[in-house]
Amino acid sequence: MNRELVGNPPTVGICTAIDPRTYPVSGVPEGSVKAQQMPVVMNRLDKVVRLAETIEMYDGTKLKVVKGSVPVGGPRDAAIVQKEFEQAGVSIVINSMSTWSMGWETAFFGHPEWITAYEAMNGTAWPGAVLLNSKRASATAHKNPVFCVYPPDVEDMDPAAPLHPESIKKITQFLKCAGSVIIMRGKSYASIGHVSMGIAGSELVSDILARWFGMKLAHVDQIEVLMRIQKEMYDKDEAKKATEWFFESFGGRIDPKGKRNGLDVIKLVDFLVPMTLVVRDIMRGNDVIGDEERSQGTNALFGGTAGQRYWTDWYPNFDFPEAINSSTFDWNGLRAPIVHATENDFMNGMGMQWGVMLTGFSALFADLRTYWSPKKIKEATGFDMSSVAPTGFLHLINSGPAALDWATDPALLPAEERMQQAIEGTEWHPAGLGYFPADGLSTHFVTPGELPITMIRFNRIGQDVTLTVIEGHTVELPENVADYVRMRTDPTWPDTFVRADNIDTFDVMSRGIDPNHVSAAIGHIGEEVMIMAAMLRIPVDYHNINIAENRIFRPTLWTRLGGDREVCKALGPLYA
Repeated sequence: MNRELVGNPPTVGICTAIDPRTYPVSGVPEGSVKAQQMPVVMNRLDKVVRLAETIEMYDGTKLKVVKGSVPVGGPRDAAIVQKEFEQAGVSIVINSMSTWSMGWETAFFGHPEWITAYEAMNGTAWPGAVLLNSKRASATAHKNPVFCVYPPDVEDMDPAAPLHPESIKKITQFLKCAGSVIIMRGKSYASIGHVSMGIAGSELVSDILARWFGMKLAHVDQIEVLMRIQKEMYDKDEAKKATEWFFESFGGRIDPKGKRNGLDVIKLVDFLVPMTLVVRDIMRGNDVIGDEERSQGTNALFGGTAGQRYWTDWYPNFDFPEAINSSTFDWNGLRAPIVHATENDFMNGMGMQWGVMLTGFSALFADLRTYWSPKKIKEATGFDMSSVAPTGFLHLINSGPAALDWATDPALLPAEERMQQAIEGTEWHPAGLGYFPADGLSTHFVTPGELPITMIRFNRIGQDVTLTVIEGHTVELPENVADYVRMRTDPTWPDTFVRADNIDTFDVMSRGIDPNHVSAAIGHIGEEVMIMAAMLRIPVDYHNINIAENRIFRPTLWTRLGGDREVCKALGPLYA
């Protein structure tokens, strides 16, 4: 069986502040300030803790939550809580504030790599927001980026009142994004092969992974895949189960148009299934492998294979393992996607992995193949697409199949129903021998229209990284129009037609995305993607008015230093 990934789990430490004054103060009818505040501050702390305990990561695991044992009223309290957090392996911190306290004296930041948020009550008699602003100014003075959360409405002072919806939203976003950053930390990208066909945007640079994402590059030559297949270094019982599932699930939809009637599908699948298992074993390891070294795997969060052309001129392509591994299910049922990047494009694989971590669904890998204008579609097919794509659409299509989930709507269906509809919506076609002389099986499906999506693309400029984020919707085309469009490329590959929201779709093609590949996630998650980018100090170079300014949630250091690129340059990568 595959081994679990090894790494420190996302662990959030949550503490609260308190006014340390213990003597009676005018206006406080009974007892000291501290005694009066204790029930209120601890009550709010417990609310934040309970919220954090509900957060699930993409693979179904919960955040580990550690509560500070004492409310922080002075430097010694802060040191006590910091020690507790260090011993518990905390990597994420939320400091909850309901009232005033000593500002800088209690503002411990822990380690530079801790991701920190301040959360406060918006009140009058209980000035938590005042303390938050004071501490935020201290953080800004020390160039320490801190995410700050307090609601736009003055809150109910009733201790039983729930957290404000805006606070719940932002705390949830912060924790899910910070947890995703921590999941990446110390893991590997499994590079099987190297650069495919000289695509510069896919060039693997270990320093980029280390400095910008806190990850390692684990390189394995593709000859390793062939050696393991030939020596049967994989789980043969698992291979038998996978093969039976494939033919039972897709048997009637393999080469449905009789593209190559002489295709020996059984022989092909008998090679592709072990290849799929071997790729997964290289990433995650497997106890069944008889070789102690190889059974470890590379502890890879995700990976990719070079494929074209050194492998695919002689052996079947990687379309099958790419599609199966990147989906949310296989022959064993539902599971978290194991992201597999086509043509070893690790930067696009990174976009896929972020999409998976932020949504729990599979992500799309595609070529940014063609832009189709309304004018050209009208001339060629007579179809007026002004109602579905007034600024045109992008044809996202790739010889390396997208995850099977994109044959349906992954957001709206129960998981089991989604899996079944994805299977029923997928056909398998023999590979085009012009592209792949040694054959393979490619998926074909059409993604349904009007699904909200977010396109994500990381870009390398020397040793720097930038991020492109574009929200849009899929487009549903009449069958004759879809046929016309797909025949210009390859009708056996999966089709996803996309328009951008609030901006000219042509602009995305002409200057929004440089490389030939783009990833996409289900849902409009642009703000979460930008939160993760801020945590890692990666500047976002293109989002324009596509993502409204009031949705963008970043530390105010971004405002003080004059913008995204300026603050990221001043701070440098998180792991530099």
